[in-house]
Amino acid sequence: MKKLVLRATTACLVGTTVAAGMTMAAGADDGNLVLPSAGAGNTTADENTAALQDARVPEKTAEAVETADTAAEPEAAKEESLAGSQAIAALAEDLEYVNIRAAADDMAESIGKMYDRDVATVLGEEGIFYYVTSGSVTGYVHKDCVFVGEEAENYTDLYYTAKGTNTLEGLHVRTAPDDMAEALCQLSSGEVVDVLENDGGWSKIYYADGDLEGYVHSDCLLSGIDYSYAESNEEEAIRLAEEAEAAASAAEAEEAAREAEEAAQAAEAAAKAAAEEAEAAQKAEEEAAREEAERAEAEAEAAREAAERAEAEAETRAAEEAEEEDEDADAGEEDEAEAEEESYNSAESYSDSSKGQQIANYALQFVGNPYVWGGTSLTNGADCSGFVMSVMADCGISVAGRTAAAQSQGGVSVSSDNLQPGDLIFYTHGGSVGHVAIYIGDGRIVHAANSRRGITTDSAFYQTPYKCVRYY
Repeated sequence: MKKLVLRATTACLVGTTVAAGMTMAAGADDGNLVLPSAGAGNTTADENTAALQDARVPEKTAEAVETADTAAEPEAAKEESLAGSQAIAALAEDLEYVNIRAAADDMAESIGKMYDRDVATVLGEEGIFYYVTSGSVTGYVHKDCVFVGEEAENYTDLYYTAKGTNTLEGLHVRTAPDDMAEALCQLSSGEVVDVLENDGGWSKIYYADGDLEGYVHSDCLLSGIDYSYAESNEEEAIRLAEEAEAAASAAEAEEAAREAEEAAQAAEAAAKAAAEEAEAAQKAEEEAAREEAERAEAEAEAAREAAERAEAEAETRAAEEAEEEDEDADAGEEDEAEAEEESYNSAESYSDSSKGQQIANYALQFVGNPYVWGGTSLTNGADCSGFVMSVMADCGISVAGRTAAAQSQGGVSVSSDNLQPGDLIFYTHGGSVGHVAIYIGDGRIVHAANSRRGITTDSAFYQTPYKCVRYY
């Protein structure tokens, strides 16, 4: 379930915004959360399981204030309210969703589910539970399933992009935040753009239809973020029914396609018969042409024999002349071979000294390719550690393990002040290593960011690095 939350309504909130998730801490809602088995599969331990990944901190909205003011918050929760703070989940990659329960008890009825990156508002606390509201569901989730405060804010820009709806017909998109700057295009009223940043009454936007970036007046945009919210049991049932209906429609379409294919095959057979008739006629023409070619070849044979005799005589003369020049040529070839060997050794030395830059340049070739959790393909999709492992392997370097945590244990540690292209930078999620990127120089990294952004480049310090390692 998604809802557009307007930036224009941002205010001091009573509630706390959270996104669904799960840390790897033990003991979190034993009747609710599912720990993965070995490999990429999942093991069911209640009615919930599957693979959840990252989440992002949503902005607080006036809507959240209204929800927090009107919800029936328990007394215990009110006493420990986290008013005004933000929260977001840091999920285990193998958890699909977390239950929202009717009471602060692992055995309480599940009244809804929060999926990957779902957003909620914290109304209070009760023991090891947060009391939250998300979408149409209000209930309790384990504290282990969410993070709050500054750490949560690090995830905001990774998963949600602000959208702006134009409210002025013919709004100019300009090359710079200046009314005198060149106009790139005009926006119609109601068109939606990505809002990249806001500064001094101007908004920098990305306009997908024109594939361009530019600036518009901020007061002409109604900005917000399309957040994802929890799903009640009733909403889940409706969604599953709609998915089943869509699957049935797809099956009908497949049957129609099969019938169309059979008709096409019949037409192909008829065309084949016609082609065979045409082929027979063509063979008769080719036979006549072959006989004519044989006569022409016989006439040309005599001419070839005369040419061969002349060529043999010319080769004999050329061999005698070449023999006289061989001794001088041998000396020149030896000098040239020595020069080539020196050039090769110099190139090889340069290659070794710039190994880190080679790694960075090679990795940048795959920017724009997709992110696939568990993947290692540089073209078809890889996750962060799979991307690093494949790039390094293609450059002749073996890293320590398949996961980011394992890779952080190999190589030689370097300080963030002494980073060189080709070094690996590791970041933490929830206190443990959870992400790895390749440093490319000038304070930038290339990495498999997430399923929305794929393989891309970012600032190396979008989050404080946990560790920097050099493998080459």
